[in-house]
Amino acid sequence: MTFKTQFKKTYGELLIPLGYKYCSKLNYFIKAVNEEIYTFVGYRGEPAWNKGDKAFTIVAGAFTVYLETINKEYISTNEVELINYCHNKKYGMGFVYNMDSMEKMIGESVEEVKKILNILETIIDADSLIQYGKKYNIDLIRRSHEFRGNSLIFILADNHDDFKEYFSELCNQEYMKIENGDVGKGYTKELAYSGLYQGIMVDVVQSRDKVFNDPDLYKKAMEEANRRKEQNLKILRELKVI
Repeated sequence: MTFKTQFKKTYGELLIPLGYKYCSKLNYFIKAVNEEIYTFVGYRGEPAWNKGDKAFTIVAGAFTVYLETINKEYISTNEVELINYCHNKKYGMGFVYNMDSMEKMIGESVEEVKKILNILETIIDADSLIQYGKKYNIDLIRRSHEFRGNSLIFILADNHDDFKEYFSELCNQEYMKIENGDVGKGYTKELAYSGLYQGIMVDVVQSRDKVFNDPDLYKKAMEEANRRKEQNLKILRELKVI
């Protein structure tokens, strides 16, 4: 049995009863949260150090019908690795296996994925998707003035959070890592602040506000959101995801 076949079998037993469907063209198990939002689980090959061994990691996340289009390339930009959900260093380099241990390791990965599913289950609407993004994948809502990726749902949610508390929390987390010596040499509090300010206050907050403060841009955003939704729902139907 190939890895892909075993993965599909093992994970199908877990995910299909929970409302996921396997999409062979995308190589993900995908669940429709609602018409706009979808969660997914899949895998990615990883390098293995020993000859004869192979490795994989689990990826999971969420995407919306407001992506530029629905295909493997665009959905993969929303992948979040297992280690970023569970922080289990045991699997930091993935699950290493050979042909004799393949089924066992895929089964072992399932126990970790159950923790991810609890996180994905918190996504029930646009607001909860944004909260998920703040904790696990802020790229979901970056650069909304460029209509990048899923960011149009940030506008559709009519979100006006100033993100100041979130920004402060992230800064404090980075400062603590620096003080504890858990970062590379040369990474200073100034660099941490600058990077986070650009990534949060500029690319998320200021970008969003450009749309809200410009009636013409807001109109274009709504038109583009409607166009993408219609296009991508058609694609999802053709893929038999919905």
